[in-house]
Amino acid sequence: MTIHVNASFTDMFSMHQDTSLSNANIGEFSISWKSEEPYVKVTSIRSPDKVLFETLMHWPFITVGYAWSTSYPIVDGNYNAKEWTLYETPHQSIDDIQVTDSEVIFQGFVWGLVTQGNYTLRFYTTESKSQLKFELHVDTMRGIFNRLFLNYWCHPDESFHGFGTQYTYWNMKGLRVPILVAEQGIGRGLQPITSMLNIFGNGAGGDWSTTYAPKPLYITNFNRSLVLENTETMFFDLRDDDSVVIEVWGTSMHGRIIDGDSWLDIVEEITCVTGRMPVPPAWTQQGAVVGLEGGTEEVKKHMDQLIQFGVPLTGVWIQDWVGLRHAYDGDRLVWNWELDTDYYYGWNDLLEEWKKSDVRVLTYVNPFFSSPVNISSGYRHNYYEEGVSKGYFVHDQYGDSYVLHSGSIDFCMVDLSNPDARIWMKDILKNEMIRKSGSSGWMADFGEYLPFDAVLFSGEDAASYHNRYPEEWAKVNEEAIAEASMSDEVLYFMRSAHVKSPGHTAMYWVGDQLVSWDGCDGLKTVVTSCLSSGLGGHTLTHSDIGGYTIEAKGPVGYTRSIELLLRWIELSAFGAALFRSHIGSSTAPFNAQVYDNDITMRHFAVFADIFRLLSSYRGELFRLAHEKGYPLIRPMAMHYPWDSKSWSVKEQFLFGEDFLVAPVMDKGAADRYSTKVKVLIPSHSKWVHLWTGKVVEGGDNGRFISVVAPIGQIPVFYKEGSKAGEDLYIVMESRGYIDMFNIDVSMQPLSSSPDQLCETSDCDRNTDMKHVDKDKFTANFSDHVESDGWASWLGVTEYMVVWEESMVTAVVQNSENALDLSDLP
Repeated sequence: MTIHVNASFTDMFSMHQDTSLSNANIGEFSISWKSEEPYVKVTSIRSPDKVLFETLMHWPFITVGYAWSTSYPIVDGNYNAKEWTLYETPHQSIDDIQVTDSEVIFQGFVWGLVTQGNYTLRFYTTESKSQLKFELHVDTMRGIFNRLFLNYWCHPDESFHGFGTQYTYWNMKGLRVPILVAEQGIGRGLQPITSMLNIFGNGAGGDWSTTYAPKPLYITNFNRSLVLENTETMFFDLRDDDSVVIEVWGTSMHGRIIDGDSWLDIVEEITCVTGRMPVPPAWTQQGAVVGLEGGTEEVKKHMDQLIQFGVPLTGVWIQDWVGLRHAYDGDRLVWNWELDTDYYYGWNDLLEEWKKSDVRVLTYVNPFFSSPVNISSGYRHNYYEEGVSKGYFVHDQYGDSYVLHSGSIDFCMVDLSNPDARIWMKDILKNEMIRKSGSSGWMADFGEYLPFDAVLFSGEDAASYHNRYPEEWAKVNEEAIAEASMSDEVLYFMRSAHVKSPGHTAMYWVGDQLVSWDGCDGLKTVVTSCLSSGLGGHTLTHSDIGGYTIEAKGPVGYTRSIELLLRWIELSAFGAALFRSHIGSSTAPFNAQVYDNDITMRHFAVFADIFRLLSSYRGELFRLAHEKGYPLIRPMAMHYPWDSKSWSVKEQFLFGEDFLVAPVMDKGAADRYSTKVKVLIPSHSKWVHLWTGKVVEGGDNGRFISVVAPIGQIPVFYKEGSKAGEDLYIVMESRGYIDMFNIDVSMQPLSSSPDQLCETSDCDRNTDMKHVDKDKFTANFSDHVESDGWASWLGVTEYMVVWEESMVTAVVQNSENALDLSDLP
C-alpha cells in the first residue's frame, strides 16, 4: 500500500512527542521528517534513542552547484583535483512524501538565482535488517549544475574513521577527504621531497590525502556508518564541528546507512557491500616471500645464500622477470608481459631447484603496455603492438590509443570495458604468467591512471569509470586464475581499490612507502593504512618489508638503514597477512637488504619463523575475514570502545583479539636501552608481555606504560589466558628466540594523558620547511633537478627557488610547461 503525504499534514504517522515531526517505519528503521522545512531523521527501531542520520535544522540538506576546474583531476596517475565552486543553491523544499511498508520517498525542489531542479530522495529496505538504502537524484529544470551535495548533522565530539586506505590520519574529522583513486605520491607532505616532486614531477609528491584506494565509507565513535556506492569523484567535508557535507561530481547519489551495536557488527555489514576476501593459499603462510631482482645469477646467488643460512622461505618474488629498461629515472620494468629469456636464462632450472626447498616463484604485472622494441633483446611477442592494432587500449578523443606517461615510460592501458580486451588480458595472465613462467602469484600493480577524457569501448563516461577501474582490474585477475583452475594455489596482491574491490581481490599491500620513519610516507603509515582500510573490507593486507622508494640524491637523501629494515621485519611478523620483502627502488650498496650479512639474515629468519608459527592463528582470522569481514589488523577501539583513550591511538593495534602490538616506528637504536614505546593497556584487560612473561593490567581506567624495546623485541603482548599466545611463547622459548637478545625489558607506568598518543602529523608541507636548512636546500636544488632529469623532461631551462615564510615555492620560466606555484595552498 502506498500512502501519499501532503506537505501540509505534518503530524501523520508521528511516533514522537514532538508533534511537528511526521514518522514512518520501514524494516528496522524509523524515518521522521518535517514538511514546513527540509528536515529528515533516521533512527533505529531497536534502539530508538540512536540517531543514525539527521539533517540540520533550518538548512537545506540537498543542494546542487556548478564547479569549474583548471585541469583534469588525474594527470598521469597523479592527483590534481583543483576546483572552484561558482555557485550552490540555497533553497530546498519538501513537497511530497510517499510511504509504503518498504520505502519512503521524498520529492521537492532545490533552487537559487541561476539554477532550479527537482529531486527524489528514496529510502528503502534491503536484504539486511541493519542496512537502509537511499537513492538521491536531481533533474535540471533551469540552468546547469555538475555537483550534488548532501548535508547532515554530526556531533562535535564525533570521530570519523575509514575512507579506504588512508596513510596519515586515523580520525578524519576536521579534513576534506577526496575519494579519487590516484598515485599515493612520494613524500606526501614530507619535505623537501614533496615540494620538489610536485613542482618538477607533475604532482608526483602528492599530499596527506592522496591514496591508491580511497573509499566513500566511514564508521564513527558513535557507531554510525554510511557507505556510498557511487564511482564518480567525491569529497567528504568534515571540517565543520557539527556537520558533514558529501559532494558528488554528478547528479545522483546512492548508498546505505548502516546500524550496528559495535564496530564488529558494522564492519560485517559494510563487507556485505564491499565483498569479502578469500582465504589465501596455505603455502603463503609458511615463511617469507623474499623479493629479489637482477637476473639469473644475481637472484640465484642470494637465494643460495638465504637457503644455506636457514631462512624459512616459501616464495621468491621476482619483479623484473620481464627484463629492465634503463633511463634517467632508473631501472624500470619492460611492460611487455612475458619472460625475458636473456635476462633470466635457465628459468625453468631455477624453478625446479627451488621447488626442492618448497619455494615458489611470484612475479609482477600491471594493466599497462609499452613497446619492447629497442628496449629488450629477450622479447618474443610485442603485446603493445598487438593491443594497438586490435583496439584493446583506451582511446583518446581522436580515436587513437591514449598514450600515458610514467616517468621515462610511454605506455597505453587496457580498456577493461571492452570484452575482447578483457579476454586478451586474461589470456596473457593464464599463458605467460601461470603456464609459461610457472608463477604461483604476482603483484597486480597500478590501476589508478585512467584519464577523465579517455574514450572507452563501452561508451561509458571515463570520469565515472576511473574509480571503478581498480575493481575491474581485480576481477580480471580473479577470473583468469579461476579459468586456469588455480584459485586455491595462485595469490595476487593489489594496491588500488574502490568500494567493491575486496570481493574480487586475494590480498592487498599498502603501496610504495618511502624508506623513512615518518607518518607522511614512511613506516608509520603502514599501521595507519592497515587500520583505516580494514574498516572497508581490506581484511588481508601487508607492506613491502623495508619500504620501497629510495631517493639517494639531492639535498635530503632517503636510503634504507639497517635499523629501519629490522624494525620493518619485526612489524611484518605480527602485522601482515604476507611476510614479503622488497629490494626497493634501488639496489645501490648503501641500501640495507635482508641478505646483506648475518645480522640482517638472522633477523629475517627469526621473524619469518615467528610468522610461520602464527599460521594457525592467522588461519582462524582468515576464516573470520572471509565469513564476517573482520580485519586481521584491528584498531584498539574495535574491542575496547569503552576506553576513551583507545579512539585516539593509531600507532598500536590488535592482531585479532589475542595480540596487542606496538611496533617501534621511531629511529633510536644507537642506545638500545633508550628505545621506548608508549603502549596503551586498555581498561579492564590483562596482557602478558611476550618477551618476559610479565603481566600488565589496564585497571579501571586504562593506562599508558613505557616499554623498552631493543631491536629484536618488538612490544607484543598476548591476552592473559590466550592459548595462541601461550603456545607461541613456549615454542619461541624452545628455539632460543626469547633469550636471543638477552635483554631485560622494563615496563614503567606513565602518568600520560591521552594526548600523548593523539593524532599528530609532520606532513604539512607549508610548515615542515621550517626544519630545512634553506641555504643547503637552495644550493643543492639545481643539482638535484638536473641529476634526476626532471628539468630536461619538462623542458625547463630556467628556474629559481623562492622562500615565503618558511615555505618553498618555485617559479619556472621559459618552458611549455611553465609553472607559477606561488599560489599553491
